[in-house]
Amino acid sequence: MFDEMKMEMVKEMAKMMAKENFLKGIRVGVQKKGRRPEVDTWETEFDGIEGFIYSVQPQTKGIIKPGLAEILGMTRDELWERAKANTEKEAKGAMMGGKDGLIMIKHDGEYGAGIVLCKDVIRTVAEDAGWKRVVMFPSSEREVMLADYDADGRNIDELGNVVKMVNEFFVDKDRVLGDRAYLIEF
Repeated sequence: MFDEMKMEMVKEMAKMMAKENFLKGIRVGVQKKGRRPEVDTWETEFDGIEGFIYSVQPQTKGIIKPGLAEILGMTRDELWERAKANTEKEAKGAMMGGKDGLIMIKHDGEYGAGIVLCKDVIRTVAEDAGWKRVVMFPSSEREVMLADYDADGRNIDELGNVVKMVNEFFVDKDRVLGDRAYLIEF
């Protein structure tokens, strides 16, 4: 009887360790609203862009489908917050540039643009660069560029035209994240 109880405890511990290990490998990504209707999504502050969760673990790599939170004994929002926290931990190291007025965000290969949801990290990087307002160019799910909005005097609509041009000539149609520029104010 004791050995059976001990074995059950070991199994439960293994499940908990596997769950925790899995949770360490989830991140947030962003996509054009409605791009993957089969994926569990979250609203973002950026009109037309929604968030999703993906795993970077080799055994479970890919976008997470609906229902996983319940399997893990969590709510959707708890899962989202965990993925966002993991993304924030790595975010600053994924930003390149800044001194020349442009920051490229490229992280985790496929869905690195999710870092734009890490507002505290963006604020810190912008402050370090001396920027008061930030413009986000959502070129693709893989990468996003941030720039000092006040640097060259163009308005948000003119900057949106830059995004459209980049998308037309340089981004795979199925990877387009947005077709406008977004102003981020702190």
